[in-house]
Amino acid sequence: MKKMIFWIKSLDLQRYPNGGYLSETYHYGTHQVDSIDPLCSGLASYYLLPGNEFLAFNRLNSDILWHFYYGSTMHLHIMDNMGQYYCSKLGNNLDRGERHQVIVRKNFWYAATVYEKNGYALTGATIFSGEQKIDLEMGSRSKLLEEYPQHFQIIEKLTLP
Repeated sequence: MKKMIFWIKSLDLQRYPNGGYLSETYHYGTHQVDSIDPLCSGLASYYLLPGNEFLAFNRLNSDILWHFYYGSTMHLHIMDNMGQYYCSKLGNNLDRGERHQVIVRKNFWYAATVYEKNGYALTGATIFSGEQKIDLEMGSRSKLLEEYPQHFQIIEKLTLP
């Protein structure tokens, strides 16, 4: 297996404050001159998550299609609008319930972990929200615990303090 640093350098991945490494490779939409954030209604990106880190809970106002490229299985931890929790596996082992693509629906909370703690997952994400700007909301531990107290353990594990 290629070393993680190979992908970080080759794909120009940058530290992502929510965990892991990210490189946005395509933006669709317009950019507002006086704003740091683009008024972007679509994007594609590479995302690498080391096994000893996690992607903290967040949600988008649009669907996100995750793609698996290389490495260890990535678990997407998802809480839907009805308060149900489930875990989708992104990876190459289709005979073990893993998938090459997983969709997280708009406004669903999601986080990610890598199955092998000494491994990593190289993935990609494609987001198209139509004509509206893509909005990302970071998961507040206290807010999520208030809304989903039944999922205390996973929220404690996969939110930033």
